[in-house]
Amino acid sequence: MKPKWNTRYWIVTIVCAGCIQAFAEPFAKGPYLGQTPPGPVAQVFAPGLICNTGRQWEGFGTFSADGNTFCFQRVNGVFVTENTDQGWTAPELIRSIPANIWSPWSVCLRMAIVFS
Repeated sequence: MKPKWNTRYWIVTIVCAGCIQAFAEPFAKGPYLGQTPPGPVAQVFAPGLICNTGRQWEGFGTFSADGNTFCFQRVNGVFVTENTDQGWTAPELIRSIPANIWSPWSVCLRMAIVFS
């Protein structure tokens, strides 16, 4: 009996996880990561989306030429997020780029050229 219960438990867990993902909100919607473009006064960019409230450093944020890819650097590496039909994806670490790169702008430029 115990093996059947384990199987049912895992099936229910997988189905629930799929339902949660299906109804999840996208990371952000619209151009400029759903943010209002800043005026002449500097503002924190995409608070809670890109810029965390914790003690973490983010910098060198750059949009690709078409505006659908955004790369930025954190202490542990370069991250990328892309604008899809469902909205902006959650930032993902680009593992093939060393963490000590100075600026991801060249990464976005190369990605735009390669994938265009």
